[in-house]
Amino acid sequence: MSDRNHDKRLGRAPLLAISWVALVASGMTIANLMHASIGERLDRVIQILGWATVGVAVMVAGVTLISAWSYGCLDHLRATREDAVLIRSGAAPALKNGLDGASELRHMVAKGRPLGPYFVLLVDPSGVEIWHGSGKGRLVGSLPAESISRITTGSAAEGAKRLNTIVFQVSLNDDRLDLPFVVRSGGGIIGAKWAEVAAARERIAHVLKLQ
Repeated sequence: MSDRNHDKRLGRAPLLAISWVALVASGMTIANLMHASIGERLDRVIQILGWATVGVAVMVAGVTLISAWSYGCLDHLRATREDAVLIRSGAAPALKNGLDGASELRHMVAKGRPLGPYFVLLVDPSGVEIWHGSGKGRLVGSLPAESISRITTGSAAEGAKRLNTIVFQVSLNDDRLDLPFVVRSGGGIIGAKWAEVAAARERIAHVLKLQ
């Protein structure tokens, strides 16, 4: 099995498991409600709504904690790399798919591993670095400045929504590849607005001396 297919299966596994649990639970609930009185049905619907609310709250809290840990190195990077541009970012499926087809570039950008949905982009005159984790963080990949020929803005699909991106046009061994990085706003969970992405693109282009 290729790394690409393996990564995709691992990414789908939690979603498939949750879908099956939800399907079974829904079937059992419907079967029980069919044989219940109106009062019992109302009580059970209220219970279901309560559990659904708890489930959503737990999911949101989990995502918030994961993103907070992923961006935890921001304070350290701000203190130690004062002249660098720092951006809360993440990997959209388009970036992962692009790297799957370029093993050498994938090893450079992500050390051969799949990039997650939350990480920090650090840009200075030497190029782009990808940092992840709390405390001092961990450098998980990089792009040297000489490999970047152009920077644009765009958008990429993430599930049913589209997120604004900064796109690095990278040249490696005579091959050109567009790498879109999602730009995230606020605490780093939601996608950044277009104006914020355009401003980030201008800062990065200035640092790398690109138009």
